[in-house]
Amino acid sequence: MLPMRTIIADEDQDALTKLQSQLHQEKRLDVIDTARNGQELFRKITELQPELVILDIQLSDVTSKEVMQRCKELLPSLLIVIVTSEPAFAVEAFRLEAVDYIVKPLQSARLQEAVRRAALRLDRQPEVLAIKYEGSFYYVQKKDIFFIEKVGKKCFIHTMNFTYDVYENIGELYQQLGDPFYMSHRSNIINLAKVSHITPRNETYFVYFHQYKQHAHVSKLKIHEVHKRLLMVSATQSRERLNPTSHFI
Repeated sequence: MLPMRTIIADEDQDALTKLQSQLHQEKRLDVIDTARNGQELFRKITELQPELVILDIQLSDVTSKEVMQRCKELLPSLLIVIVTSEPAFAVEAFRLEAVDYIVKPLQSARLQEAVRRAALRLDRQPEVLAIKYEGSFYYVQKKDIFFIEKVGKKCFIHTMNFTYDVYENIGELYQQLGDPFYMSHRSNIINLAKVSHITPRNETYFVYFHQYKQHAHVSKLKIHEVHKRLLMVSATQSRERLNPTSHFI
């Protein structure tokens, strides 16, 4: 996959410089230009036709909603990652199909996760997860996976009818999955589309799934992010029910 042609936008020059610095070593991106306000961003989107925009939606010349809508009008295929100090717009941003929504202060690992998600949307992943199990290659439908848990040196892939135990690195499995999967714990990857409810238990949270008895874990540090992503998945599923030709990517 070629690096994603990217424009970054922030009204604050210091913040823009910091973002450029954090993205400098990101091989999945080619930062082709920057913008300091909405009108400049719209002009550069029209001229340069980027694949991804990473922006702070708090621009003085346009509202948060207007900048999202206008970007999509100019280039419907455009992927948008929002980096902002304003958390209140998150639900609306996901409704408008933002890839990710990061609240400042910006952490490098969180930014890398957003870039990963954008890359997965751009480079559509196969519908199956290829694994080696008991000497044979198996191709597990991703939509059938409830969660993956790491126990010792093995990863257990939970589906409705079978659990595969494989000697795979959980991080490498996560890189292959894409939406709607999320690494909710250092030892757990959950399918957000199958979550029914989450229950606090001591210093962690238990995740339960529709029509499946076993549970996964969410770390206390990731519970708010899981909640936000569940809202995003719910919004996407609602759009798909209204428009059956759309797909979660």
